[in-house]
Amino acid sequence: MSLREKVAIVTGSGQGIGLATVRALALEGTSVVLNARTSVTLESAAEEIRRLGGEVLCVQGDVAQKAVVEEMIERVMKTWGRLDILVNNAGSGRTASGEYVAYAQLTEYDWSYIMAQNLMSAHLCCQAALPIMVRRRSGSIVNVSSVAGHTCEPGPGGQRLLAPIEPTYVAAKAGLGGLTRQLAKDFASFGIRVNCVAPGVILSSERLEKFWHARSEEQRQKVIDTIPLGRTGRPEEVAEAIVFLASDRASFITGSTLDVNGGQFMAP
Repeated sequence: MSLREKVAIVTGSGQGIGLATVRALALEGTSVVLNARTSVTLESAAEEIRRLGGEVLCVQGDVAQKAVVEEMIERVMKTWGRLDILVNNAGSGRTASGEYVAYAQLTEYDWSYIMAQNLMSAHLCCQAALPIMVRRRSGSIVNVSSVAGHTCEPGPGGQRLLAPIEPTYVAAKAGLGGLTRQLAKDFASFGIRVNCVAPGVILSSERLEKFWHARSEEQRQKVIDTIPLGRTGRPEEVAEAIVFLASDRASFITGSTLDVNGGQFMAP
């Protein structure tokens, strides 16, 4: 896929979709930057990639903070002197306490925190990476949104059976789609492509897997019934879509959102 000897940053890559993406990129010969908020998941992921023979740089920290993003970019440039791919995968529907909160009980801080994790983080990373890509007149950015960003979730109050979801997360992911399209338009003349993937029901973490298996068979079947392909997705399936969009095989694709949801949402 013409990814050998390129350099990629993947935020939120300690587990799930992010880790699967780093793994897929490393197998293509891409040097990868791993990012996570906790050192335990970061080092575990890095060891796995090194075993695959990949070149790895670890940057711990919350990319919703500008200082962390600036340090990450600085270390990338000192290490490899280039940046070809940015995957904005970091994000969460939980508040700072680690819990899901109903919209009626959501505080201003909760709103700001969820927006920061899902939208501000992508903005800061794009803002820091784009000048480098502009100078090189080349680059690919892939933002990881969600099926929630462009369709309503079933159930009262925005609740779904895989995990709770509330309007702040939906608003942030919808905003990420808008950011994708505008940046794609603004930077196309510099040879930079900006695209988005929107995963559906993906058991992308131990927390989600536990939540899923804690549901009754009837509850799980209700979710499956909303997916035409009749199953949940795997992190690796989303990663393959990300790697495709990042590669030269998608050289005439920009400003697009690729749905990876088993047909749960079909754009007209």
